[in-house]
Amino acid sequence: MAATIDLSAVAWGTVQNNGDYPPQNDPSVFVSFFSGVLANGEGTDQYRNRAILEFDLSLLAPGAVVTSALFSVTQNESNAQPGSVWRRFGYTGDGIAQLGDENVTGDVSLGDLVPTGGPGTTYSVDVTSFIASLLAGSQDFAGFVITESAANDGFGFTNYVLPGAGAGAPSLFLTYSLQSDPPPEGPAPVPEPTSLALLGVGAFGMLWRARQRRRSR
Repeated sequence: MAATIDLSAVAWGTVQNNGDYPPQNDPSVFVSFFSGVLANGEGTDQYRNRAILEFDLSLLAPGAVVTSALFSVTQNESNAQPGSVWRRFGYTGDGIAQLGDENVTGDVSLGDLVPTGGPGTTYSVDVTSFIASLLAGSQDFAGFVITESAANDGFGFTNYVLPGAGAGAPSLFLTYSLQSDPPPEGPAPVPEPTSLALLGVGAFGMLWRARQRRRSR
């Protein structure tokens, strides 16, 4: 039977760089971590600030097999230019959001999104394959990074409803099934026809010998 669980982020924050023109994905330019902010922004580097979230997969029931996974965030405020793109990535987390988690080199790309709504709009992405791969590797935490690429190398930002804020808080919604227990032992096996025939011959032989003994007395 299918069941669901809606996980909340156990660690989150925003990593900020120290300039408008750093090389893309250069870890040396990301110098500040803010635990009270969940936002991404962009400068001419296209990857200025990055939102980070982690979820605890160990809260799943033992033996759970995930059949569907949706990662969702809700836009709270934005001044991004039309055509800006959110880029989403997944990584193996450790339950702690910290400086260094923002480096998406080697992370799993979860697709790009051009946000078309305004504040209060929730955006979801199917991450079933990513979550299944983490569980197959016995990983306990799923991490996500959101970056933003500005249209025409402009500047802007987007922030999101914070974890724990109630409606619209980031979530990882999982649908799963439990591995069935091994079937109970069935009834004793029924003898095959050949076995029945041999038993019949043996019984007939014993009866014939008994009669022969009676006649010989």
